[in-house]
Amino acid sequence: LGDAGPAVVSLNGAIASHAVTEFLVSVTGLRKPNRLLNYYGDSGKVFVSQDPPMPDCMYCKKITGSGDAADVQRYIRARNRDCA
Repeated sequence: LGDAGPAVVSLNGAIASHAVTEFLVSVTGLRKPNRLLNYYGDSGKVFVSQDPPMPDCMYCKKITGSGDAADVQRYIRARNRDCA
């Protein structure tokens, strides 16, 4: 196959759906989102990681839980400048 292999649409959809669900529970406050989910396609199971965050993980230590200080709107502002 060289440098790229085929995309598996059903797996991409399953993983993206889990990601969207975690985002929705985060922004709605329904529950605390899971930090890391592991999807095992051979068994069709998803497991919540029980591993502690790595001490040097920028997302775990600086962004997660920082609220407005994370300034996620910067991505929208940057895209709007590029399109202008």
